[in-house]
Amino acid sequence: MYKSKYFTNKALSCPCCGDMKMQESTLIKLDLLCEKLGVPVLLSSAYRCLRHNTNVGGAKHSAHMEGYAVDIPCHGVKAYNILEAAFAVRFTGIEVQQMSMLAIHKRWIHLDDAPATLVRQRPYLF
Repeated sequence: MYKSKYFTNKALSCPCCGDMKMQESTLIKLDLLCEKLGVPVLLSSAYRCLRHNTNVGGAKHSAHMEGYAVDIPCHGVKAYNILEAAFAVRFTGIEVQQMSMLAIHKRWIHLDDAPATLVRQRPYLF
């Protein structure tokens, strides 16, 4: 199994049960992202079990539950740099929440490389 250069198992594990079922492809892209940025990033969410995903209001078919997704708290120039690096390392699922003017802690970027399905469409990368 691939071991991340930048993230501990604890940082990648579900906070409610401690399971860590991150996909190797996602870990590799996360490490590449950190290398492009020149610094590690903080994760606010990585793998989630069904119970935790439900408790935080996650999507029914969340890529977090399959170990393909992470959320990174960020704003401003840091958010722009993370997006630029995410496209470069070819994450295919990118969601941006940067609209909270009063609560900087509610700004984040979701990155995933989950496979395309009927409920989870992905862009075609060539």
